[in-house]
Amino acid sequence: MADFGAGTGYFSLRFAKSEAAPKVYAVDIEPQMVSYVRQRAAKEGLTNVIAVQAPADQPNLPEPVDLVLSVDTHPYR
Repeated sequence: MADFGAGTGYFSLRFAKSEAAPKVYAVDIEPQMVSYVRQRAAKEGLTNVIAVQAPADQPNLPEPVDLVLSVDTHPYR
């Protein structure tokens, strides 16, 4: 799954901890948020969270996903 606009990873980490334990791409435009999610996932031992930096017009996902989450995101134009 992919969480676009992941920010601090609020939703990403909850999905990663779920019983299904999916691979979660936590995608954000801000480098500081991507770094934060990486550190937080590592601290919590979540190897199924992959933080991805991406511009607003390109998802930068390395593979297709089955589910996309986008909460409180909007274009920065």
